[in-house]
Parts: sequence; C-alpha cells; structure tokens
Amino acid sequence: MLLVRKFFTYFSAFYPDELRRQLLNEIPALSLATGRLALEVLDAETRCMKFSEAVLDPTFPLMGRVHFGVADTLMQRLDAKMIEAMKRLLGHAALGDFDPIRQLTFAIATRRSSAEGALCRFALWQAIRLNVLIGTWNDPILEAAGYLWDADRHAEEILESFLRD
Repeated sequence: MLLVRKFFTYFSAFYPDELRRQLLNEIPALSLATGRLALEVLDAETRCMKFSEAVLDPTFPLMGRVHFGVADTLMQRLDAKMIEAMKRLLGHAALGDFDPIRQLTFAIATRRSSAEGALCRFALWQAIRLNVLIGTWNDPILEAAGYLWDADRHAEEILESFLRD
C-alpha cells in the first residue's frame, strides 16, 4: 500500500506538529488497516456489490465503519489548531496543489483487479459522497426532497462516470 504511505505523509504536513509526529508514527498501523479495508472492498466488488449495499452488509464491517465514520466526522468540533490546519489544507486544494496526488489516486482507481485500486475507488466514492453531504447543508430542500437518501447511489454514479472519462 505505497499510496497509503504517500498519502498520509503528504497530508501530515498540514497538521499541527504534535499531531503530525503522531500521524507519522502511526503510518505502519494505518497502512495495515487500510490494507485490510482494501481487501474487503475488493471482495465486495468481486461479488458485484455496489458500495452503497456493501456498507450495510455485516460481511464488510470495515467498509461500514469508514462509511458511517466519514459522515460522523462532520459533526465533530475542531480545536483552533485543527481549524487552522484545515484552512491551510483547503487553501492548497483550491490552488490545485493536490492535483498530482488526485491524478495518482484516479490512475490507481482504474486498476479493476487490484486491492489498491479498490481502495482508491472506495476512497473516491467517500470523497464524492462527502461533497454531496456538505453541498446540501445550505439547501434544506435537497434533504426534504429525499436526495440525501439517494446520495450514496448518486455518488457511485458520479464515480463511475469519472472513471470512464
């Protein structure tokens, strides 16, 4: 899982010093955990399951934990240091500084028979889904119309479209 190491090392630069050191020390454990997740995602894909189905299936507990954990993170309060780190991170994203790692993630995601490709597809799906959830915050009509109920499936359609293109 070379991408995982690269990803965590790259993004650790935005964290406050204490958290950065902690994250860098945890990279081996994070790599192992994401390796298990990657195999789980590949297993779900091999069974021709949609991500939105697999996250609800107890056969795929890691996928479910990540899926529901992503949405739960939106409800957490951040301390001042993390808010500053997130501002820096978003500023770099707005400038396009993440394009190389984004392109690498998409390139790996096109590898349909690899665990790392499956992990990238799942991560991209979660990112798209997160964007959809955040995008509805200021427009309650979307939630009232039931759009959030369908957000997972819609995010899968967007991901497939991106991967085709």
